[in-house]
Amino acid sequence: MIQNRVADLLPKRTLSPTAGCCSPSLAAAIGPFAWSVPSGGLSHANGRQGSDHANGRLWRPARRPAPGSGGRRLPRGGLAVSLASTMLAPIIGHDAVFERFRRALRRGRLASTFLFVGPAGIGKRLTAFRIAQSLLCETFPETALEACGECPACLMFQAGTHPDFTVIQKPSDRATIPLELFVGDREDRMQTGLCHAISLKPFRGGRKIAVIDDADYLNVEGANCLLKTLEEPPPRSLLILISTSEQKQLPTIRSRCQTVRFRPFATEELAQLIVAQGIVESPAEAATLAELANGSLQRARDLADSELRDFRAKLLKELPPFNWITLSLAKELAKVVEGAGKESAAKRGRFRLLIGFATDFYEQLMNGLVGAPMAGDKPLRAAVQAGLRAWPGTAETAADCLDTCLTMEGYIDQNANLGTLAECWLDELSDKARMPAIRPR
Repeated sequence: MIQNRVADLLPKRTLSPTAGCCSPSLAAAIGPFAWSVPSGGLSHANGRQGSDHANGRLWRPARRPAPGSGGRRLPRGGLAVSLASTMLAPIIGHDAVFERFRRALRRGRLASTFLFVGPAGIGKRLTAFRIAQSLLCETFPETALEACGECPACLMFQAGTHPDFTVIQKPSDRATIPLELFVGDREDRMQTGLCHAISLKPFRGGRKIAVIDDADYLNVEGANCLLKTLEEPPPRSLLILISTSEQKQLPTIRSRCQTVRFRPFATEELAQLIVAQGIVESPAEAATLAELANGSLQRARDLADSELRDFRAKLLKELPPFNWITLSLAKELAKVVEGAGKESAAKRGRFRLLIGFATDFYEQLMNGLVGAPMAGDKPLRAAVQAGLRAWPGTAETAADCLDTCLTMEGYIDQNANLGTLAECWLDELSDKARMPAIRPR
């Protein structure tokens, strides 16, 4: 499929404003930063250091490690709340994943490394945390894969202080997962970090368990640091990588992991979760959100914002004629992005969601051009039907536009100016549709 082809191309590119792989306007948006994407993710080359904030969760600089802790960076605040919620939040639609792990445990053949793959917001991280807690629980046997939530191990896990559990996440102000989280800083190289922590004997539980969230943001250096651990996994260790796509991982990483694929929620399942989590109260509105969300609870939570839904409706009307006024549409997009708040991470997350609206459109447009079945809600299907009547190019042209959307998503976390990036993105879409962008005189 074209999605796999495009995703497979992205990590192998070397991006540079002078490399000829992007337009001059895009090079201006990127600015003086150097970008290197050899094959394992995006890495920022300006060497900027600073405090680590992972999805709003504060990571303190590592203190002297407690015995057996491996020097892991202990999460504060938000992550402890997230771990505590693993006992409360229902896990819907992934029974097959838990049964797979139970079978492996009963046979004594549980692998050491797993790659959890699936769209964002479908429960991969929650499932990884629940599995980790169940394996560390001191009440039930491992083969039950159940956690009591009351034993000392469960209480430490929920507080984020279990010495045999480590979580690595990408700080929101960094383009990739810092190397120091794997091997420690210069002063304590290989004496702290995930690779050291998981190599130690279990301090309390029967296993050492680590979860790498945001594994899409592994850079080459970080991935290479993991290879030794993956090739010679320590006894009684378990490492879970969470990713949205196999193609975003190095082949050397993929080949050493057992892949577990997660399916998006069914529309009915997602509607139940939306109501259960209080995103909306009305079952009718929950059903509408579930139809828009493509099986992702996170996307449903984002689309609960009426401003986003209104802009999506406007964008789906603007895209099919393929002769939009770039500057005007870019300004409207920038206004919606600014509405996310003052935090850069929130703005970039909203911009990524807006690009996703166009990605959905071009994916279904391409399906329609090649005669494949089309999916999506009624407004999306109506926009695609209008696009099929007005589309000046071919299916390959639609694939190029889809490629542009996916490429722009990769730039969002790279500190490019979002306003300029929005205009560059719309310019390139217009150019690739072979319809020159219309600008006011």
